[in-house]
Amino acid sequence: MLAVALLAVALLAVALLEVSLLKQPVSRSSPSRVLRGKVTWAVTFEGNGQLAESDYAGVVAGLLAVSKEEKGTANLSSLLEAFDYVVGNSGGVWYSGMLAYSEKVRSAQESMGSFPERAGAIWNQEVFSSEDVAAMLEGGKTSWYDAIEEMKRTSAGLLGHIELGNITAMQSWVKGKIWLMAVSLPTGSRSERIRVNSTLTYAINNWQEVSMGNTYIPAVISVKLDKNTADSPAPFPICGEQCKQLKMVHYGGCEESSGDINAVQAFSRPGRFLFTGVLTSSSAYLMSNDIGNVSDGESVSQLAWVQPGTTHPFLSGEEAVVYHHSSEDVCKSFALGDGAYTDNTGIANAVAAGADVVTAFLNGDSLSTWLEALSDPSHGYGVFKESLQESMQNSQERHTIYNVTENRISVTFVIVRVTTAQSLWFDVSEGKQVQLNLIVIEGFLDATWYWSVYPGVKSFGWLVQSLVDSVAASENREVAKWVLSEFFGQKDFKNQLDVPLYP
Repeated sequence: MLAVALLAVALLAVALLEVSLLKQPVSRSSPSRVLRGKVTWAVTFEGNGQLAESDYAGVVAGLLAVSKEEKGTANLSSLLEAFDYVVGNSGGVWYSGMLAYSEKVRSAQESMGSFPERAGAIWNQEVFSSEDVAAMLEGGKTSWYDAIEEMKRTSAGLLGHIELGNITAMQSWVKGKIWLMAVSLPTGSRSERIRVNSTLTYAINNWQEVSMGNTYIPAVISVKLDKNTADSPAPFPICGEQCKQLKMVHYGGCEESSGDINAVQAFSRPGRFLFTGVLTSSSAYLMSNDIGNVSDGESVSQLAWVQPGTTHPFLSGEEAVVYHHSSEDVCKSFALGDGAYTDNTGIANAVAAGADVVTAFLNGDSLSTWLEALSDPSHGYGVFKESLQESMQNSQERHTIYNVTENRISVTFVIVRVTTAQSLWFDVSEGKQVQLNLIVIEGFLDATWYWSVYPGVKSFGWLVQSLVDSVAASENREVAKWVLSEFFGQKDFKNQLDVPLYP
């Protein structure tokens, strides 16, 4: 009886410890968010705007089509069930965010899997029509926030202020998961200051600026998506040690004032953040236009502005900086921008959050640059000891499928196992083994995609259709089933492989 009692006390103590830990934001260097002996899986979506969205929509639709033929289901809840984290940057945040909060986009994606022969047309008609793109570009004439607001309204069909804690908008497949949105915190410098308006600039003094020389701090907005999101703390701080002792120094106003920035506190309750704000911050790819360019006070603001201490800090920052120029509010506001300035892939943020297995959606536009940055700790933002490109080339678990239609595409599925290097920027410790399941999508729009966003161009739908046709093709069926098993944790596909696969 005594032994049973002691066991009961021990189990109660463990349960209370887990509850205590899960109620608090944890260090980004924690070995894993899931503290119950479970391997932690993350799915990541690299940035690159509309190219990224279309690439991922095509491959996902193809996998859903295979799943429907093999198991009779084509839904995201089943496909993405294994993942604890959903990580995105820029266009990857657009894609994952609209799937997470827009019934219109989620339904369109699943319909593309159910009717793969019409996938490209569904993408253009329901999500990415020329009219939607025109509205987005029109909205960007004032600020990048306005452009993203138009995309939210037209492409996603979301009206009004949508908070991250809006349980009604939240789609079922994402509930229970942690969504991480990669951003970068620009620091500027005395000579390359961040422009607020035609007269006011600022720079941030941080403890690594002199030794590392980087002018962007990697950061991540994180939120646990469930019925308690609105009032829950952030699962992870926006950034780690590098966010301590930050001081904003103004020039040309605010009485030349300086003050501390408590970035961690400002992002500690993300459930009240507006959907538009987080998408704006993660995708502000022209952020560098507002750094060092202090003479052009009339240009469109390309940054996402944050005003700490307000209910909707992104909206408040936008209002203060772009519209009202209220002196008190302007002096409190600071900028965020595209996560690509530190890691475009989202992989580093997934590893920093403790992921053991990362399934990464990647696109061919400048991919070698992003992979090289992840592989070089001396670069400042590297998190791996090995070269990812060499590991990919040497992997024995690698399969590539090619276009089955006239449009040129290829999708390479490759598994690599790498070791983390110490990274002060991402709070990653040395020596952890991580499995990366890489999905590399290359297509005919890689070099020209930016010019294809203008109204009247339907090439993104052609790209989607080519990807769906190839992934779901009968000659590629065994590869697709291998991917569903190994990359998406759907082990019931494992025993259905009819023939062995060779790289």
